[in-house]
Amino acid sequence: MIRTLMVLTVALSAAHAATPQSSGIRGGTGSGQPPQLLHASDPPPASIDRYIVISAHAEVRIAPTMLRVVFAVTTEAPIAADCLKLMRSRIGALTRAVGEEGVEPSSIVSDYISLLPVYAWKVEKQSGRDVAVERRVSSILQHNVHVQIPSEARAQAVIARGLEAGFGDVIAVDHWSSELEKARADAQEKALAEAQRKARLLLDPLFTARPLPINIHEHTTVVYPKDLYRSVINAYESQFRNVSYSGRLPTMAVHRPKNTYLEGFFHPVDVRAGRLPMKPEISVVATIKIYYASPARQDASDPKTPGKPK
Repeated sequence: MIRTLMVLTVALSAAHAATPQSSGIRGGTGSGQPPQLLHASDPPPASIDRYIVISAHAEVRIAPTMLRVVFAVTTEAPIAADCLKLMRSRIGALTRAVGEEGVEPSSIVSDYISLLPVYAWKVEKQSGRDVAVERRVSSILQHNVHVQIPSEARAQAVIARGLEAGFGDVIAVDHWSSELEKARADAQEKALAEAQRKARLLLDPLFTARPLPINIHEHTTVVYPKDLYRSVINAYESQFRNVSYSGRLPTMAVHRPKNTYLEGFFHPVDVRAGRLPMKPEISVVATIKIYYASPARQDASDPKTPGKPK
């Protein structure tokens, strides 16, 4: 977060004063794409006879046990001191509003973001002629108010209460779970079991004895709901782009908002959670790769060598 005074280096329009940072409620700041999984790739031809690799991916999905709703609160006044007075009043009003949903003051944290000057153009007389001059007209102060909530349903109620109280700038909804460590271990166990099942299926029918395991690789990632939302612009724009007024009229394009929805985790994995992503949940995905010694690298003259082809 920005902890120092920011100086505005470009002009701000007074019509957009007291507007918080631009981002969506869900998926506005995230990448919209979950992290890539470590899928097994074909080994280079020079090393194809050195090892056999069998991989498996398992997903475990858990409900969040904690959520954080972030409200952007802004105030504007001619001087910074007045901004601060207004900010204290607004944060107090927000604290009381969400408190009606059972949120304790200890679960609310105010985070200073920035204090920005606002400039406007004014026509003034200088040396007997009219000139447009930029003058500082006010300051904008922004705080982000973080509210910790124990469930998705309670979060929806807190957001509604904030909207009713005039706090409509909800810039983030983040999810967390106290069960993450357990979910990691569960996903790893499932991925290992699936890799071993694949080894029995693929290796046992081909060799007199299963090749010796020589290495194992594990990778576990946590995919939070913020990376499972997808945003698209649903608009037919070509009809607007082709309109021309030969430069006689200024054009003012209409705002085209993004449509955002919970797409969910749909990567190709071997073991899935087994239900549709109908609500925000945390996906824990484990990848296990087991490397086996290739029979081509072993002594084919020894019939007892593990992994000798049948």
